[in-house]
Formats: sequence, C-alpha cells, structure tokens
Amino acid sequence: MTREPNVSSGLTAVAKILTTVGLKGDLKVELLCSGPDRLDRLSAVAVGPDPASTVAYRFQGVRVQTNGIMVRLAEIADRTAAERLRGQFIFVPDAEAEPPQEGSVRVDDLIGFTVVDQDGRERGVVREVYAMPVYDLWGVWTGSKEVLIPAVAAWIDRLDRERRLVVLASIEGLFDA
Repeated sequence: MTREPNVSSGLTAVAKILTTVGLKGDLKVELLCSGPDRLDRLSAVAVGPDPASTVAYRFQGVRVQTNGIMVRLAEIADRTAAERLRGQFIFVPDAEAEPPQEGSVRVDDLIGFTVVDQDGRERGVVREVYAMPVYDLWGVWTGSKEVLIPAVAAWIDRLDRERRLVVLASIEGLFDA
C-alpha cells in the first residue's frame, strides 16, 4: 500500500489496523507511536486509508495481549464492520500528536522523502515503512522496483526534514541489478 506524504493534512497516524479479532469488532493494530498508553488517552480518532479520506470514531480503549495490541472503536460493534477497516490507519490531529524523539522521524512524515546517495544522486522515494522485529525497513521506489533499506545508522547518513531528504551511507551494490 502506498501512502502520500502527510505534508499539510492536519492529521498524524498513530496506528495501522492489521486485522480483526473476535466477534465484537476488536481491531489488532501496529503502533506508529510511542506505546499503547499513548492510545489510551484518546477519546476521538479519524480512521481511513490516508489523511484526506477519514471517518470520525469514538475511541473506547486499548489492551495489550500476548498476540498483539487491540483497540475498540464505539461505532464498530461486530467483526463484519471491523473487516472494512483492515489496512487503514488511525489518525489524531497534529496538535495531539507526540513530537518524534531526537534523531527520529514519524512514519507518516517519512513517506515521500526523496532518497539520495552520498554523491547527491537521486535513488528513489520512500513509499512504505515495514515494521520488523529488530528494525524497520524503508521501501524505496526507484521507478522500476522497490529497494528495502534498513532504518539503522550504518545505512542512513542523515535525514533532512526541511528538504524531505534521506542521505544514504555508501553501500556498494544496493541499487544495482
């Protein structure tokens, strides 16, 4: 799934809806914020595939289980209604969003960053962020294929938020083939 950058939407994604759990409409989510306690403070959210296409919901709660993080929305009463939200995002107004920690960037802000190498040569655009157990992978679209970049200091030289730019460390063969 490709998302456009959240440049001026006024909304920040705090979770991605992965699937449904049970018959009462519970939603299993992937967090895009600091932790489940962040979600617990919410009373209203917007849900949609992108910031421009959202629907308002009342947030009822979050719980951590051994198989993941579950949320409940007041208007979602059964599994059928919950299934329609699979793959969408839970957004909050930018004013309620937590600022990123020093040296990091929010996932929804990163989408759309241009990726360049050490010589300033454009290599692609960040189109997706994949949450992995140890570190995230950034899906960079080159125009013909997706290249996965580990989001670790050894691979990323610097992020320029103002210019919406990722400068990669020198990694031989990364964009070859």
